[in-house]
Amino acid sequence: TLPKIYLRRNPMNLKKWLTTAISVLVVVFPIVITFLMIAEPALARTRSDRHLKQNIADVDVDQVLASLL
Repeated sequence: TLPKIYLRRNPMNLKKWLTTAISVLVVVFPIVITFLMIAEPALARTRSDRHLKQNIADVDVDQVLASLL
């Protein structure tokens, strides 16, 4: 067994921090994914109006470029 002084000097806390960070990620990641799955349709509804206008503009630009080429 290692002496306590060595453990204090040696950053074993790094390993503890890594394990806690990984566990937090494992807990938070599915929550974030489920939140996105729930929130994405609502966000898509609010964004769809803006995106339709932008898509129409992009299509017009593409058609103009295609006709020029």
